[in-house]
Order: sequence, then structure tokens, then C-alpha cells
Amino acid sequence: MSKAKSKTNLVAKSPFPDRLLGSWLGTGTSDSKAVVDKMTFRYVLDNQFLYFQYYALEGDTYKGEGYLFFDHKDQRFQWYEFNNGRWPIRMHSGYANDQRLVLEEHSVGRDMQLIFEFVDENTLHMTEAYLRVDGADIYVDEVFKRE
Repeated sequence: MSKAKSKTNLVAKSPFPDRLLGSWLGTGTSDSKAVVDKMTFRYVLDNQFLYFQYYALEGDTYKGEGYLFFDHKDQRFQWYEFNNGRWPIRMHSGYANDQRLVLEEHSVGRDMQLIFEFVDENTLHMTEAYLRVDGADIYVDEVFKRE
């Protein structure tokens, strides 16, 4: 006998994803260049996935979009991103608490970390780094303000 699939929000394992909802304007650096970027987050597909868009307004031409969701089987968050950058498909996994989402990708030729951390309810700090044996080499460092 099979059980009916729950309609529970797959992202609801932590309150962190709800805090991302809306539009964000960021300033900082990417590959040592000054950038201004915009991110938006909204629930889609019966609230099972947090859909995001991320795109550059100034400083570069990066565009990306994808989904954040909680994988109950692996008990981890998953971040699937499709973009126009040097790695057009990115798949990270990781964990979240109330303040911080930490995602890592380990694939051939790259070990990377993406961190979102709330400074306050309307300020979000994001870093992206290459993971090295001797630590993390941050190549994106931005502060986003809720719009």
C-alpha cells in the first residue's frame, strides 16, 4: 500500500529560505571587480522549491537562475543553478540554520563554497569561494539590501 505524497513545503526544514523571499540589491566585488547585482527569490511549484534569479546590473554580465530545496532523503539543502558563466550548471548541497546557509560543490576541477548570511532582517552577506587545502579563496563578496 503506498502513501500519498505530502504537500509539505520541501524548503521548510529551516526558516532560512523564507527569509530570502523578495528582491535584493547587492554591491561588492566579483573577481576583484566592483559589481552591482540583483537577486530575487519566490516559491514555485506548490511551494516545493524556492526559485531564484541573480543577475548583474553593473560590473559584469553574469546571469543565473535556479532552485533551492530541501532533500529529505539526504537531509541537506540542494542548490541547482543554471547560468551564463564559466560553469553553466552548478549543483551545491549543504545546510542552514536561522542565520546562515552554507552550500558546497565538489566536482571535477572545482571545489566551491557559497554562503548566505543574514546581518539583520534586511541585509544579507554573500560570499563565493574556491575551497583550497589551506582554506577558502573568496572571489565574490557582496552585501545585499532588501528592496
